[in-house]
Amino acid sequence: MKRPVVIAIVEGPTDFKVIDKILQTYTTVLPNIGSAKIKVIYTIGDRLTKRDEKRGIYRLEQDCLDFISEEIEIHLDAWFSKSDNPIKLKDITAVLFLTDMDGVCIPDSSIRLNSDPNPTSNLTYTETEILVKYDKKRDALADAIDRNSRKRRNINYILQGHDITLRVDNETVDVPISIFYMSTNLEHVTVNIRQAEQKEKDYLAVKWCNEIASNGPKAIKEFFSNLLPCKPTYERSWQYIMEEGTFRTLKRSSNFRLVLDALEKLSSKTNKNGEIK
Repeated sequence: MKRPVVIAIVEGPTDFKVIDKILQTYTTVLPNIGSAKIKVIYTIGDRLTKRDEKRGIYRLEQDCLDFISEEIEIHLDAWFSKSDNPIKLKDITAVLFLTDMDGVCIPDSSIRLNSDPNPTSNLTYTETEILVKYDKKRDALADAIDRNSRKRRNINYILQGHDITLRVDNETVDVPISIFYMSTNLEHVTVNIRQAEQKEKDYLAVKWCNEIASNGPKAIKEFFSNLLPCKPTYERSWQYIMEEGTFRTLKRSSNFRLVLDALEKLSSKTNKNGEIK
């Protein structure tokens, strides 16, 4: 019988440290869900907006899903090459993609050039606008507007319910992919700090993670429950956050609680041998 394996994808190494520990801590209370059944991987940068430098293009909709699967397959190749690896391609039952909203649905008119000549970041987020660092080599303002448009398009495509195809050697499997969000970034959600330098980001994220994990699974679920911006359903959480022309994608919120709910449902469908009933 099939053993359920869930792959969670995050944007960077700090997100990986935090989300991996949160998920492994939370699943200690779920019967039949062991750490080997949840694999957290990270990409460098946002796969929904990142330029594919090999092909020299931005990848959209189905091509974006293929872009995501290419990243997963790199990790699968590494896992499957290990002699003690218990996972098979057919065991993968779901892909969970975690992204930052980054103000993608605010009005284009609220994306402005930063008046600060030396900002600490290319993009500075506030409650009502995105401030773009001037770049004499390119039209940074137009690039930021285009980035928002690409991300909206790719999110909406994933939300239509498409499967993601994973290929390893001569095997192929089609797996449902779901997408979940943080607001501006991880530390905005965890400690309510919107802008921080990289060293501070790492420190704040890991410190918060250790504290919340030490309080146990109940504290983790309660924390993320308080960040749900609306009724706790997958569809409604996305309808709310993706309403164009609003500033909700800049506000502190997350539907990550629904990831925990999904793992609970998977646990209830799995028997003591770790197989789907």
